[in-house]
This record gives sequence, C-alpha cells and structure tokens, in this order.
Amino acid sequence: MKTSGKDLSNPQLNTISLGMALLWSTVILVLGVWNYWQTYTAALEMARSSAYQSYSKDLVYRRWKWPTCQE
Repeated sequence: MKTSGKDLSNPQLNTISLGMALLWSTVILVLGVWNYWQTYTAALEMARSSAYQSYSKDLVYRRWKWPTCQE
C-alpha cells in the first residue's frame, strides 16, 4: 500500500545501507579476531610463566636434596 504515491525503494539508500551493514560486520569480525588473539597470547604467556616457575621450584628442591649435584 503506497501512502504518497512514490516508490519507497531507493537504490542509492539500499546501497548505502548495505555498505554500512558490511562495514559494521567487518568491524565486529576484526574486533572479535583481535580479542581472540589477545586472549590466546595471554593464556600462552601464563602457561609459560607457570611452567618456568614449576621448573625453577623443582631445581631448588633438587639442589637442596642433593647439594653435590649442583651445576
């Protein structure tokens, strides 16, 4: 039902709307990938730090237990 007799579909407006939707989707996708990468690198760094601390603790106990085996 046309209220004013004009065609309400505007090709230029549809193109702009589609472009804005694609731009917005791209921004959201890029931010999601960036967030995933930041989370991944933080978790990897925490795992490395924990492994290094555990290794250091084992070395301390080994040196305490067998003082003749020092490097």
